[in-house]
Amino acid sequence: MILLISCFAGSVIAFGQDHKGDRDVPESVRRAYQNDYPDYYDRHTTWDMNNNEWHTRHIDRDHDRSVDVYYDRDGHRALSRTEWSRSDLPDAVRDRLRREYHARRYKAYRIERPDRDIVFEINWGDRKLHLDELGREVQF
Repeated sequence: MILLISCFAGSVIAFGQDHKGDRDVPESVRRAYQNDYPDYYDRHTTWDMNNNEWHTRHIDRDHDRSVDVYYDRDGHRALSRTEWSRSDLPDAVRDRLRREYHARRYKAYRIERPDRDIVFEINWGDRKLHLDELGREVQF
């Protein structure tokens, strides 16, 4: 009996801790995410607060890529950041990385922000570079 009570109490505590922050997510943020990503929204979506923005992550089922999405408190999407394969990078971005930086091993991310051009974030070693679709360096 004591073992059963201990297991039940542990489950209640663990469940409460895992979802405590999720209850604080504004309804406007939940609704915006559901509208933006209807195929990925469910009751198990987890959230955390980062730099005054609500953050969640899902896996793009079509491409098996992680997608991080950030919203402000009012439910406006600040940005989405998607893992990106090197073969999917625009030719101009790949060419610049090869020509100027001689970068061969790097991680790439596609960043989309409302009403702004797409930016590619490139990370290798302790370096981080942001390039537009034409391979030009941009401030981010």
